[in-house]
Amino acid sequence: MRYPNRWYRLLTLFLVSACQETEQPTAPSDAPDLSVQRATNYRAINLGVLAQGRSSVAYAVSPVGHVVGSSWTSFNQPNEHAFLWYNGVMTDLGTLGGCCSTAFSVNRAGKVVGMSTTASGAQHGFMWKDGIMTDMTTLGRQVSEAVDVNTPGQVIGSGNDGAFIFYRDVFTNLGKIRPAAINAIGWVAGEGVNASGYQRAFLWRDGVRTNLGTLGGNFSTAHDLNRDGVVVGISTNRDGRYRAFQWQDGVMRGLRVPGVLSTANGINDAGVVVGQRQTSTDFRAFVSRDGVVRDLPSLGGKYSSADDINPSGWIVGQSRTADQEHGGPFATLWIPK
Repeated sequence: MRYPNRWYRLLTLFLVSACQETEQPTAPSDAPDLSVQRATNYRAINLGVLAQGRSSVAYAVSPVGHVVGSSWTSFNQPNEHAFLWYNGVMTDLGTLGGCCSTAFSVNRAGKVVGMSTTASGAQHGFMWKDGIMTDMTTLGRQVSEAVDVNTPGQVIGSGNDGAFIFYRDVFTNLGKIRPAAINAIGWVAGEGVNASGYQRAFLWRDGVRTNLGTLGGNFSTAHDLNRDGVVVGISTNRDGRYRAFQWQDGVMRGLRVPGVLSTANGINDAGVVVGQRQTSTDFRAFVSRDGVVRDLPSLGGKYSSADDINPSGWIVGQSRTADQEHGGPFATLWIPK
């Protein structure tokens, strides 16, 4: 999952088909909730903030441990800057001349993508590598955000002309959709609108866009996918509740995550899923392996969210501490013990 994906990101899109689309049947409502134990094999690490910031969030972690996200740079001013954390050092990536920037993804080579404001206040997508931030709008296309980059270096994002893949100086048009993630072989997951005007999760593969359906409701969106094309995200069920889903081989199923609401935000190639669930009292980051859901430890507070997981099982997101006044949330790294 490469850009912010809380349930508030329930967007209305006007989808103009740019490639062939296939439909998938909807799935029934998810099964009853099950009990959740704590993932005692993980420890939570507070990655801190830039300068004197009061809050931060981590959105992605590379296979070799690069972590990216955004952090406030002042305690009183909510100006956020993209950061790259590696081996205990958090680096401010700067901006394209404006106040703010956010990094959404990083690959094994340390190539970072995201969005930044310019001096004029416009929002542009960027690529960052070895200390140099490149404004993607200068590459021949209006780009408002770059949301993910895979191991070969393919970048996905969106702009005035719709979604795209950028690779070896060439833009490939994906149509009027909102992409979320690209896997190692170039398949893209995200969201679009079906013929009836409802938002749907989709999988784009070799020019064919597949509507992934829902859990029985009228909404779904995809947040991430792995090399095998297993997609995760959030969907409404027949009761109208927002529930985490996993889609594989044409079938969408609920992940049976307990709570009032749940969302699946990331999945690695081993099929381990991370996300967030809301209980009656708090928000908790979770990890799901082989159908078993466990809560990740927080930094001490009652809010946490997991957004991405790498092949080694490193998980990133954010969490609050027990300090009610100065407790963040802060970018958090969960590492297996």
